[in-house]
Amino acid sequence: MSAADAPQELVVDGPLADELERRGVHVHAGDRVQLQLVSEPERTDEQSAAWNAFVGSFTSNEPDLAERSEEILRAELGR
Repeated sequence: MSAADAPQELVVDGPLADELERRGVHVHAGDRVQLQLVSEPERTDEQSAAWNAFVGSFTSNEPDLAERSEEILRAELGR
């Protein structure tokens, strides 16, 4: 692990608190947190095929729903 990969300690400001809350991380402005970037594991062909078969077409008023669909499903399914 390089220094760039190590967790970074931050003091949460308002915009970061809002973004973390939107992603299900409950924090308040002024909290001290450690954040670390981790890479997403590679999907197997079988996992990709299952995901593509599961996701269908739909419309929504939420502007970033397409980008957030996997995140939402993982949260709902407890993964």
